[in-house]
Parts: sequence; C-alpha cells; structure tokens
Amino acid sequence: MSGADIRGFDQGSGKTLAYSLPILNSLLHSLSDPETAKITASKAEKRQLSALILCPTRELALQVGKVVGGVVEAGMNALDEVKEETDDEAEAQAKEAEDEARWKKKGKGKKGGKKPEQPKKVVKPVSTGPKPPPIVSVATVVGGLSAVKQKRLVARGCDILVATPGRLWDLCEEASFTSDPLCDLGLTDPFS
Repeated sequence: MSGADIRGFDQGSGKTLAYSLPILNSLLHSLSDPETAKITASKAEKRQLSALILCPTRELALQVGKVVGGVVEAGMNALDEVKEETDDEAEAQAKEAEDEARWKKKGKGKKGGKKPEQPKKVVKPVSTGPKPPPIVSVATVVGGLSAVKQKRLVARGCDILVATPGRLWDLCEEASFTSDPLCDLGLTDPFS
C-alpha cells in the first residue's frame, strides 16, 4: 500500500454535498414525474420520509441540516429568479407587440413615422404573503434541544431527516410514533 491509497479530507471539501446532492436530485426527479406530482397534489397528508441522514454528533447533525437546507433554499431562490425573469420577458414581449400593433394602426407604420418610446420598466411589489412550503422539506432532530418541537417537525412530515441515533431512537419509542413509517427501518428489536 502506498501513501496515496488512503486520503483524509478536511472541512469544506464537499463531503456533505457529495451525498446530499444525489439525494436532492433523486427527490426533485421523483417530484417532476407527472404521476408522483398528481399523487402528491391530491394528498393533503404529511410528507413521506425519503432520506434519513444519521450523524454521530449533535454538532455534525446541525451542520449537515444547515448545509442541506441551504442548498434547498438556494435552489428555491434560483427558481424564483428564473421565473421572474421569464415572466418579465413575456410581459415585455407582449407589451412590445401591443405597442407595435397600436403604432401601425395609427398609420405611423409607413416610412418617416416615429415609433413611440418604450415606457420604463415598472418594478413589481414584492409579495408579503405567507411563504409557500418548500419543494423539499429538511428537518433536523438532535438531543439537547426541545424534544417537543422536534416531535412536531417529525409529525408534520419531511422529505429529508437529519438525526442523531439517540434522538431518533427516543422518537421511535414514543407511543405516538411507533406506527410511523419513520420507525419502520426494517430492523427487528436486537434487545429482545
């Protein structure tokens, strides 16, 4: 074995993204499937867990949850920007076609006619209503923080759950969560 066979990576090298981006890609791909979209839209039920990320420490779980949530938020912001740009372009094209039609109708379409100046772009007010739910929901449950709030997060449902083993075990032992698919990890009780 040479010294190049084993490599260690420091913080900031993209290890979290290395496993979270394929998870997010798979989730977004399944959400873009028309059949899945129909089922998801027709159900007003809680979200079904798609990925469980277990972390050995609370600090690591909080960091992973923050990174994955940040990627989801950045993606949502990018989608919003693209949608706004597309809407603005379509609006500008419609306005230009309308002005062109009006200009020709008034007989100014012949040589020597002046085309009217384009009005300045109007800035749309930002909506102050409630934010829509995220496309992908990420929840983090760890020991040392409010168990009640974390139980509510899990009860509401999420697509990706980042957890420490101890808190996950505590949630699965709760009477209200014993029938939850989250606790059906396909394992038999090793202590019986």
